[in-house]
Amino acid sequence: MVQVTFSATSDESVLGSHGGFRTEAPTPKNGDLVVYDPQTRARVGTVTLGGGITSARVAPGDTLFYALTNVGVIFEVDVRTLAKRQIIATVNATDFAIGRDGYFYLLDGPGGVVRIFNLATQTVIRSVGFSANSATIALSPDGQQIWVTQSNPGGVTMVSGSVANGFLFTGSYSTGVTNPTRVVFSPSGHIAAIGNFGGFVDIVR
Repeated sequence: MVQVTFSATSDESVLGSHGGFRTEAPTPKNGDLVVYDPQTRARVGTVTLGGGITSARVAPGDTLFYALTNVGVIFEVDVRTLAKRQIIATVNATDFAIGRDGYFYLLDGPGGVVRIFNLATQTVIRSVGFSANSATIALSPDGQQIWVTQSNPGGVTMVSGSVANGFLFTGSYSTGVTNPTRVVFSPSGHIAAIGNFGGFVDIVR
């Protein structure tokens, strides 16, 4: 199983659970990822990314994961070989998501734009606008909804559609005076959990 984790200095703990290894970032500020074999609990190796790790995701196929650093670089890491490569250099990215179709959804938080990349061709195939001060992004399991958290005022904006035909605004959810941290969907996509900095979780159906 692959578990990408951050230490207590981050607002996230377990980010993924897939494959055959466990990967964690015990000190996010230095950008080190430590890979373990969960069966033997032996350390397999360490990957240094050269920047504090702010977000990480496991890709479909369970052998690759991606990490966004606080210096604006996104890396792809193969947990089987520990090989890494820089795939995107950006300035304003605050979070990202990976669809089941393999497309890469990069959130430019300050600008309020989600850019959808085809990583094979390194091209942006669609952009979706949101409000400024966006922070994190979540995709529904079927890939037909994008939910983005915002701060000041705190809330979540939802759009629905497809990469091929575009996305349209379908709703919003207010978290009041407390800013949201992240949205997590159930495997079916029928329920979404919205965490916030007040220590509560709102369940949305």
